[in-house]
Amino acid sequence: MQQREYNRYHQGWRRPFYGTVTEKEEYRKEIRQLLKKQMSDKWALQRETLMSQSKELDTLIQLDRTAIVQDLEQHRTHALFLKRYRDENKRLMETKWQENRLTRSLETLKERELLQYNPINWSGTLK
Repeated sequence: MQQREYNRYHQGWRRPFYGTVTEKEEYRKEIRQLLKKQMSDKWALQRETLMSQSKELDTLIQLDRTAIVQDLEQHRTHALFLKRYRDENKRLMETKWQENRLTRSLETLKERELLQYNPINWSGTLK
């Protein structure tokens, strides 16, 4: 019994160089099946790896797109803020210039009125 178990266990490791044609063909068939299984396992692993990489790539692309959209939105809001700031500054400067023109014209009117009532050239020699 032990002899038969020992032979059965180690029979798989012996190369049947000197066996019958059927033994040689069975051995070759087992080798082919093992190689086919190894190749199919390797291809399945590669397929699985590619699928996981493609999923990861899809998520990265989606994250990149959302980041680009956020950057674009931030740029737009910043540009809008700067435009409003510019317009407000322009309005403030124009109102200040208008006030300066108005105060200058009022001052010149006041000075003319004062000169009318109280001329500098009393003797009239500066004509």
